[in-house]
Amino acid sequence: MKVFNARHFLRHVSMPTLQEFTDGHILGARLLVDWTQPPETLPAAVADAVEALDASLRDPAIDPTGRKAIEHDLWLWHDDLRRAHMMSNNLAIQEFRCACADDQASRRTSHRATSVKAPSG
Repeated sequence: MKVFNARHFLRHVSMPTLQEFTDGHILGARLLVDWTQPPETLPAAVADAVEALDASLRDPAIDPTGRKAIEHDLWLWHDDLRRAHMMSNNLAIQEFRCACADDQASRRTSHRATSVKAPSG
């Protein structure tokens, strides 16, 4: 099993996509990234900005509510990248489609079970 590494994964994302994902993500507003840098430096710049934000959580001056919000946004960032990584190979896509098919089949079965009237007796 491969271990997911966000910094490594970001190197494989095209620059327009990386900027669009970062700007559109809830964490994006918290990150300081100079998008005018050369494209080959941007994955590291984004990863550094995420790590700097994570390191800022060690500051005792951050209020608990703000800390919790940042922790949650960081979790979402890593989870979304991990999910994108999992969907980046054919085996993962096939597994996802199987899970969706199973889910749809169970919904149809569940719908039929609830739409059948019990005999009155």
